[in-house]
Amino acid sequence: MGLMDGSYSYADLVRKYDQFRVPVGRLKIDGKELGDGVGVESISASLSLEKASAVSFRVVGAYDRKSSGFRSSVKSTLKLGSTVSLSLGYGSSLTEVFQGYISGVGVDFSDDPVLEVTAMDVRGLMMEGTSRNEVHVVTTYSAAFQAVMERYKVLCTKLSVDATDADEITQIAQTTSDYEFVNSVLARRANREFFVLADTAYFREKGKVTAPIVTLDWGEGLMTFSRSSLYQNLKITVIGFDPENKEAVKAQVEEKADEAQKAVGAAHETVITDPDAQEEKKARKRAEKEALERKRRAQSGSLSCVGLPELVPGRFVAVKGLDPDLDLDYYIQEVRHELNGGGFSTTLEIGGWDG
Repeated sequence: MGLMDGSYSYADLVRKYDQFRVPVGRLKIDGKELGDGVGVESISASLSLEKASAVSFRVVGAYDRKSSGFRSSVKSTLKLGSTVSLSLGYGSSLTEVFQGYISGVGVDFSDDPVLEVTAMDVRGLMMEGTSRNEVHVVTTYSAAFQAVMERYKVLCTKLSVDATDADEITQIAQTTSDYEFVNSVLARRANREFFVLADTAYFREKGKVTAPIVTLDWGEGLMTFSRSSLYQNLKITVIGFDPENKEAVKAQVEEKADEAQKAVGAAHETVITDPDAQEEKKARKRAEKEALERKRRAQSGSLSCVGLPELVPGRFVAVKGLDPDLDLDYYIQEVRHELNGGGFSTTLEIGGWDG
């Protein structure tokens, strides 16, 4: 089982990690750990579904007071652009949760001199790139995605792609940055999620794995929980054109943020014209995708628990023991891991649930 398809019981994780007794974070720079005598004071990792994931850490013990300078071996290791991987866990049971590149290095002389390092995943590099003007001669959106990601294989060594329909296009023009093109054009048109986890870039059907990673009980695993919903009463209409029969196609989906809410007036209708919706099935898929995205934007919340590297964006987590209306599966939008002198904790930003 991997991070994107594994499911666990909380009791199994307690046993696996020996009661969560010895939290460990292992950083590697260009495939190597930092040298002896150099330590990492704290590690913060933010893993996101919708933006570049980032890791920051503080390096201590690298300053030589006799020579009044940081060790040359450390400075030569922590160079901008060096690759970074982070594995988290307990004892010898570690899981890689991040792979990227050093995007920033700073110093802090307020107390003992430390080096402050920030790393971002491949999406940071894709966002910084200038707009491109090129045409991808491909027959599927998934093939266009693979062509773009070929440029980043140093950071993203693996691709996990849910193939899209064959012969849906003959070519597609790119006039934006690689990130905007993949995230706002390819993923949107193909009804896919684009995100990165560790060394793998995903171009995946939305909410593909519905089984929750783990169930967290209030008072056992689940430390804090909050959520809120905004009123939403929508009607999403997608209109396309069937070139074979030379007629318009149409699909309509209604969506509420909360099924228990009372309707205040008529539903607000949004009409979307989609040139790719050449049959009712495609128009409906686009309407359902838009409705789901808007529902998730109207639902938000957070929860915290003991540090669990198994919790990743793009999966569901279940909670129990709160209230019958709250004991549901929640979609994970963002994960924040914190490892410092106070231990290892995980906080989730959630959005999207049924009930």
